[in-house]
Amino acid sequence: MKRMMLPLISLCCIQPVWASESISLQAAVEQALQHAPALRAEQAARDAAQENIALGKARLLPYVTVSGSFQQEKQQFVYDKPISFLRSNINNRNISYGIQLVQPLFDLSKWSLYQQGQLAAASADLKLAVQRQQTTLQAASAWLDVLRSHVALDAAQKNEQAMQSLAKKAKLAFNIGLSSINESLAASSRFDLAKAARIRTANAVLQAQANLDSLLGHAVHVDAYIPADFHPLPLQPNDLEAWKKITAAQSLRIQLAKEKTKLVDKQYTQALGSAMPTVQLIAGWNKNQASDGSFGGSSVKTSVIGIELNAPLYAGGALSAKRRQAVDNKLQSDYQVAEAKRSTRLRTQQIWLALQSGWDELSALQHAKISGKEALKASQVGLEVGLRTLNDVMDSQQRLASTQQAYADALARYVMSWLQLQALADHLDDSHLSHLDALMK
Repeated sequence: MKRMMLPLISLCCIQPVWASESISLQAAVEQALQHAPALRAEQAARDAAQENIALGKARLLPYVTVSGSFQQEKQQFVYDKPISFLRSNINNRNISYGIQLVQPLFDLSKWSLYQQGQLAAASADLKLAVQRQQTTLQAASAWLDVLRSHVALDAAQKNEQAMQSLAKKAKLAFNIGLSSINESLAASSRFDLAKAARIRTANAVLQAQANLDSLLGHAVHVDAYIPADFHPLPLQPNDLEAWKKITAAQSLRIQLAKEKTKLVDKQYTQALGSAMPTVQLIAGWNKNQASDGSFGGSSVKTSVIGIELNAPLYAGGALSAKRRQAVDNKLQSDYQVAEAKRSTRLRTQQIWLALQSGWDELSALQHAKISGKEALKASQVGLEVGLRTLNDVMDSQQRLASTQQAYADALARYVMSWLQLQALADHLDDSHLSHLDALMK
């Protein structure tokens, strides 16, 4: 298999590149998944959401409270008609303590909160999976950007060198009277434009490298090759409608929208439960001691067990407002599911079309590179025998450089479309990345 080797960067870029770690596509994605702050934040949010299950369960389990108090009271009584056995000054010390157990027996609102906790935890898992997909695609895109920018720089450097050599020939030919001043100036202009293009592509390399380094958290370099005869990537099934069905069934964003709909359903149940009676079992024990009183000290022990019923009658319209709000939220979530399905179908079709056209473009550019090299050789030979002009050689050289850059760009777009389709169907894993690494070693 013929391959196009990655170029060396200009001298100012060589040291930081080669001082860093060489990294494959799969390794770049793995390091991005370990480093990405957005993914770490989503992991923390998932862990926090898992606690909603325990919190919801706690609302259904019995809870026990312990109480205690100590009071020192000084009371002075003035009677309209003095009674001899009643005291007018009392110094009293009250001590009370007790324990109470409450077990909910029927509370639809609390049961709904428990179910919401489970759904919130499930939604957090899906959000983490979505963020993981985004980080994977972001790292893959950054890695491919570095690869194609290196190819563009290599083509720009070779084009600049060729234009410089041709400009020197044109100037020498003018000096000895074999060509006109216009031809010499045109060659010099082509060289200046090639130099500007090389500067622009060198900056693009640094920009792409900085983006990849930022995602991974340290400096790396991409030591890979772009195959000269790249073959189509495996795509099963090879049918658009089949992929639409797969993405509709397995898209994480659709699943996330459906989980939100379930959550809104439970919020409606909670709003309904807030207007319904609640029943709970109450059991407790309490002791109260008083050191002094009108008739001396006392000690009272109380034991309680029973059923408590609470039924809301009116809350200023809040209960009705909650139910109306829950109905509107349910309608919103249903439309969000429909929108997720619509956008997924559209995105699937767009990626599929990009894959098909991308491969056609890539195939055309593969042939264009071959014919471009042959055209350049022919124009160089024609110049030597007097059948071609210097401008013909420059045109051939410039077309070849543009074709090489376009080929690298088309390949990067084609690979990203393939990865995006796998991610949309929730199929993207390490095997896809290792397959690409094997193609570009």
